[in-house]
Amino acid sequence: MPAKIERLHNEPIITVVWTDPANVKQDMPESWKEVDRLIGQDESGVYCITDLRGLNMDIPSTIAGMALQRERRPGSSADPRIRSILVGSGIFLEIVTKGVRQVRGANANLPLFSTMEDALAYAREQIRK
Repeated sequence: MPAKIERLHNEPIITVVWTDPANVKQDMPESWKEVDRLIGQDESGVYCITDLRGLNMDIPSTIAGMALQRERRPGSSADPRIRSILVGSGIFLEIVTKGVRQVRGANANLPLFSTMEDALAYAREQIRK
Protein backbone atom coordinates (compact mmCIF):
# COMPACT_ATOMS: atom_id res chain seq x y z
CA MET A 1 0.00 0.00 0.00
CA PRO A 2 1.37 3.45 -0.87
CA ALA A 3 0.58 4.84 2.57
CA LYS A 4 2.69 4.72 5.70
CA ILE A 5 0.31 4.47 8.65
CA GLU A 6 1.42 4.66 12.25
CA ARG A 7 0.13 5.55 15.66
CA LEU A 8 2.37 7.85 17.66
CA HIS A 9 3.64 6.33 20.89
CA ASN A 10 1.48 7.21 23.91
CA GLU A 11 -0.61 9.73 21.93
CA PRO A 12 -4.09 9.54 20.39
CA ILE A 13 -2.61 10.50 17.01
CA ILE A 14 -2.37 8.41 13.84
CA THR A 15 -0.46 9.62 10.79
CA VAL A 16 -1.21 8.48 7.26
CA VAL A 17 1.38 9.61 4.72
CA TRP A 18 0.49 8.89 1.10
CA THR A 19 2.86 8.51 -1.85
CA ASP A 20 2.33 7.79 -5.52
CA PRO A 21 1.42 5.65 -7.23
CA ALA A 22 -1.88 5.11 -5.45
CA ASN A 23 -5.11 3.49 -6.59
CA VAL A 24 -7.72 5.39 -4.58
CA LYS A 25 -10.49 2.81 -4.97
CA GLN A 26 -8.25 -0.02 -3.76
CA ASP A 27 -5.78 1.64 -1.42
CA MET A 28 -8.03 4.02 0.52
CA PRO A 29 -10.29 1.28 1.98
CA GLU A 30 -7.16 -0.72 2.90
CA SER A 31 -5.76 2.30 4.73
CA TRP A 32 -9.00 2.65 6.67
CA LYS A 33 -8.76 -0.95 7.84
CA GLU A 34 -5.30 -0.23 9.24
CA VAL A 35 -6.44 2.99 10.92
CA ASP A 36 -9.42 1.13 12.42
CA ARG A 37 -7.06 -1.55 13.72
CA LEU A 38 -4.99 1.10 15.51
CA ILE A 39 -8.00 2.55 17.36
CA GLY A 40 -9.46 0.83 20.41
CA GLN A 41 -13.10 -0.25 20.30
CA ASP A 42 -14.16 2.16 23.06
CA GLU A 43 -11.66 4.86 22.15
CA SER A 44 -12.71 8.23 20.75
CA GLY A 45 -11.09 11.55 20.02
CA VAL A 46 -8.25 10.04 18.01
CA TYR A 47 -6.61 12.50 15.64
CA CYS A 48 -5.87 11.12 12.19
CA ILE A 49 -3.49 13.31 10.22
CA THR A 50 -3.56 12.47 6.52
CA ASP A 51 -0.69 13.84 4.46
CA LEU A 52 -1.60 14.00 0.78
CA ARG A 53 1.44 15.96 -0.41
CA GLY A 54 2.99 12.83 -1.95
CA LEU A 55 0.04 12.23 -4.28
CA ASN A 56 -0.54 13.57 -7.75
CA MET A 57 -4.23 14.25 -7.33
CA ASP A 58 -6.41 14.44 -10.41
CA ILE A 59 -10.14 14.91 -10.94
CA PRO A 60 -11.09 11.19 -11.29
CA SER A 61 -9.18 10.11 -8.16
CA THR A 62 -10.51 13.09 -6.20
CA ILE A 63 -14.09 12.20 -7.12
CA ALA A 64 -13.48 8.51 -6.35
CA GLY A 65 -12.06 9.40 -2.93
CA MET A 66 -15.04 11.60 -2.11
CA ALA A 67 -17.46 8.86 -3.17
CA LEU A 68 -15.68 6.35 -0.93
CA GLN A 69 -15.95 8.73 2.05
CA ARG A 70 -19.73 8.55 1.76
CA GLU A 71 -19.59 4.86 2.66
CA ARG A 72 -18.73 5.89 6.24
CA ARG A 73 -16.47 2.92 6.92
CA PRO A 74 -14.64 2.40 10.22
CA GLY A 75 -11.25 4.10 10.08
CA SER A 76 -12.38 6.65 7.48
CA SER A 77 -12.81 10.34 8.11
CA ALA A 78 -16.53 9.64 8.63
CA ASP A 79 -15.74 7.42 11.65
CA PRO A 80 -17.08 9.26 14.74
CA ARG A 81 -14.02 8.15 16.77
CA ILE A 82 -11.73 10.15 14.48
CA ARG A 83 -10.89 13.82 14.32
CA SER A 84 -9.42 14.32 10.86
CA ILE A 85 -6.67 16.72 9.87
CA LEU A 86 -5.32 17.12 6.34
CA VAL A 87 -1.84 18.11 5.18
CA GLY A 88 -1.32 19.43 1.67
CA SER A 89 -2.22 22.21 -0.70
CA GLY A 90 -3.83 22.87 -4.05
CA ILE A 91 -7.26 22.97 -5.61
CA PHE A 92 -7.86 19.21 -5.44
CA LEU A 93 -7.17 19.18 -1.71
CA GLU A 94 -9.65 22.01 -1.26
CA ILE A 95 -12.20 19.87 -3.12
CA VAL A 96 -11.40 16.88 -0.89
CA THR A 97 -11.76 19.06 2.20
CA LYS A 98 -15.20 20.26 1.07
CA GLY A 99 -16.24 16.69 0.25
CA VAL A 100 -15.23 15.37 3.66
CA ARG A 101 -17.08 18.22 5.34
CA GLN A 102 -20.21 17.25 3.39
CA VAL A 103 -19.92 13.66 4.57
CA ARG A 104 -19.31 14.63 8.20
CA GLY A 105 -21.83 17.50 8.25
CA ALA A 106 -21.80 21.14 7.32
CA ASN A 107 -20.27 22.21 10.63
CA ALA A 108 -17.54 19.57 10.58
CA ASN A 109 -14.11 20.82 11.53
CA LEU A 110 -11.48 19.68 9.05
CA PRO A 111 -8.27 21.62 9.58
CA LEU A 112 -5.87 21.86 6.65
CA PHE A 113 -2.15 22.49 7.12
CA SER A 114 0.76 22.80 4.71
CA THR A 115 3.18 20.80 6.91
CA MET A 116 3.02 17.72 9.11
CA GLU A 117 4.73 19.67 11.90
CA ASP A 118 1.92 22.26 11.97
CA ALA A 119 -0.73 19.53 11.90
CA LEU A 120 0.94 17.69 14.79
CA ALA A 121 1.22 20.91 16.81
CA TYR A 122 -2.48 21.59 16.24
CA ALA A 123 -3.51 18.05 17.27
CA ARG A 124 -1.39 18.20 20.42
CA GLU A 125 -2.84 21.59 21.33
CA GLN A 126 -6.37 20.22 20.92
CA ILE A 127 -5.55 17.18 23.06
CA ARG A 128 -4.28 19.43 25.88
CA LYS A 129 -7.59 21.35 25.94
